[in-house]
Amino acid sequence: METAPRRRDADRSRADILDAAERLFAAEGFDSVTMAEIGAAAGLSRGTPGYFFGQKEQLYRVVLERAAATFRMLGETLRLRDAVGARNRQTVLRETIESFVGLLVARREVVRLLDRDGGQTVGSPHVDAINDALSGLGDERGPLALTIATLAWYPVSHPEAATALGVDATAPGFAAAWSAHIVAVAEALPETPVMPLPEPSHAPPPVLEEPPAPPAAPPANTPTPAVAEVVEQVEEPAVNGSTESGVTTLDERSDPVARFVTEVVVGDKKKKKKKKKKDKGL
Repeated sequence: METAPRRRDADRSRADILDAAERLFAAEGFDSVTMAEIGAAAGLSRGTPGYFFGQKEQLYRVVLERAAATFRMLGETLRLRDAVGARNRQTVLRETIESFVGLLVARREVVRLLDRDGGQTVGSPHVDAINDALSGLGDERGPLALTIATLAWYPVSHPEAATALGVDATAPGFAAAWSAHIVAVAEALPETPVMPLPEPSHAPPPVLEEPPAPPAAPPANTPTPAVAEVVEQVEEPAVNGSTESGVTTLDERSDPVARFVTEVVVGDKKKKKKKKKKDKGL
């Protein structure tokens, strides 16, 4: 017999914790709020939020998911309303803007909460809601959704700045007056997007030419042209300008390859000649 009352108490405690966490997270931010403060704000013990939600990170995510679900429900409701009955552009804009601004004013903590989060946890559900609601407007939907979201969101999320600009977002008649202003702006926009997105290219990707193959490496022990030229000079009979070893004189000061051949190749020939003389007993 006590199961139903206990269940109702648990549901009520859970809802009270979410409401208190939403207010505190929106006002002070995630890092500045403790689970004990949330429990006290909900009228419960310090450990009750942890009992229902575990760590503070988990509670924060649940609070944001609940806030995002509110906007998703609005977008889906307006989209289905448009699908059921044919409505003209003016009616779609007016109903979408009035419903959206009314929700922002009624749930100011949700606006500040999502503004603090910056889309890191649940994305931008308020923009998605308007985009869904305007799904029947074709290509102009995106620019219109951006215009409506910007004009409706800013005064509620930054009331001090709005007041400095002459718009009191906390006044009783703000929702109706500001909705009418946004409707007038949206209706004045051209139906053709001012800055359409570029069409996706269907051209085949360019064919990249293969780079030319590198030249084949010379066989092992094949001298370079400069060395081959000098070696050929070495093996020819001595001519004018020849040295005692029979090597044609080259400008060794300016040609390091010739100098190398003279020192290594010719030196090797001298060693072989000396060895032959020694073997013959000369």
